[in-house]
Amino acid sequence: MKIKKLDLYIAKKFISSFILIITLLIFIIIAFDISEKIDKFIAKNAPVSLIITEYYFNFIPYFINLFSSLFIFISVIYFTSKLASRSEIIAMYSVGIDFKRILRPYLVVSFCLAIFSFVLQNFILPPANQRRINFENVYIKRNPQTKESYIHMQLDKNNFVYMHTWDVKDYEGRFLSMDKIDYQKGVTNKMIASFSHYDTISKKWQLTDVIIRNIKDSIEQLTRYKNLDTILPITPSDLNYETTLLETMNFTELNKYIRKQKERGAENINELLVERQNRYASPFSAIILTIIAVTLSINKKQGGLGLNLAIGLSLSFGYILFQQISVSYGVAGILSPFIAAWLPNFIFIIIAIYLIYREI
Repeated sequence: MKIKKLDLYIAKKFISSFILIITLLIFIIIAFDISEKIDKFIAKNAPVSLIITEYYFNFIPYFINLFSSLFIFISVIYFTSKLASRSEIIAMYSVGIDFKRILRPYLVVSFCLAIFSFVLQNFILPPANQRRINFENVYIKRNPQTKESYIHMQLDKNNFVYMHTWDVKDYEGRFLSMDKIDYQKGVTNKMIASFSHYDTISKKWQLTDVIIRNIKDSIEQLTRYKNLDTILPITPSDLNYETTLLETMNFTELNKYIRKQKERGAENINELLVERQNRYASPFSAIILTIIAVTLSINKKQGGLGLNLAIGLSLSFGYILFQQISVSYGVAGILSPFIAAWLPNFIFIIIAIYLIYREI
């Protein structure tokens, strides 16, 4: 089936407007970001080449993905209002093209952008985010956290670990305790080490002043080691969890991490489940907001482009605010992860259906 000229015309307008809006806003955001961070760049002698390649080259796709739905919404409002003001929409109606037929190319382009957003967020952005975060930790953040204290972790159903302090930078810990518990017999194995260091080359733990207690049939066997190199079922990434860690995981890594944290009974499981659902829900919002933008701007009205943009910005920022609130409730456990991520979409789907019904 050949692509109709109308479809191609609207698709070109959509994509060109989207690129124009993104380009303009990116230059504005970068200008503000440089003015805010220039003192830190100078104070920490950040090389210009790294500022460009490691920070801004990775900051731009992060920023585009973060506000992609807003950019799409404004783009559709912008070029559709211009079509309406030039009476092009009226001309389409006059030759028998109805609203549903005009809406088709909008939906096709927004669907393609939604797929691109999903791929970008789940497979392209994570390594870019890792480079951006590494740069921020070195040249922007004033006092990045280097120590964790009083770490309690369940490795699986029967094994537990405790570490008094953990140095994130040097991979060193003070007072490591690992317990294996039989829920009928109690503690069956306990290992204590006064000092621990993780060797990133051998992937082994180097332990100092180690005491291992094995208890079987009420008989305790005590073993001591001055130094012990061994493999333990934990890694440094398990001990220094940060929210930014999620930004560096692709979709496959996120799912593996969620399974591991579920097995360990981690406290942050709601945050992980909301993040996974949000990666599905966020791209879908592009389609919903496109429909709303078309219905708001397709008819010529008093106030023209300015009024449509004002209404569009209010709705899009309302969507973003509602999304942030809903996600917060999901992380807190008040809403289920699915509802927390999808509730804004459900609400705005109802608005979109009402606006479509009003047009047809």
